[in-house]
Amino acid sequence: MKKGRWVLVTVVGAFVAMVFGPQGPAGGFWGATPGEEMGITGGLAGAFMAYGLIEAVVFGFGLAWLVFGAKTLRDSGRPGATAAYLAVGWGLVSWWPHGGLHQGIGEGNPAALVGIEFGFHVTMFLAVAVIASYVWRTVKSSEREAVAATS
Repeated sequence: MKKGRWVLVTVVGAFVAMVFGPQGPAGGFWGATPGEEMGITGGLAGAFMAYGLIEAVVFGFGLAWLVFGAKTLRDSGRPGATAAYLAVGWGLVSWWPHGGLHQGIGEGNPAALVGIEFGFHVTMFLAVAVIASYVWRTVKSSEREAVAATS
């Protein structure tokens, strides 16, 4: 896989995430309040913009992972590779909609907040457990293969 394709998908995905993000020019569908209306100015506004940029780039990289990462894991032949691939993908792309929903629900909507917490946080806990399990099994398998090769 050429690195240029990963970079291209990452950049295009980040651009789309910024344009359609809650504070982006086409992000009105989130229902978020612009930062200035919330009293967010100066250095704090800069920090939020930097975070938004990081979130957008991670989202773009997550799209690249989902487009190009499957073959590598599938070809590994390791048990749980597909689940690990999907868990990593979720970990990378889920922060963008997660943040957008948080910004859009507003105050006084605890039912929506609980939905976001379960929909994103609990699934992230499960995704990290899947990744940890995959890494554990892969390392243990590699250790057994190394011992077998030296015997």
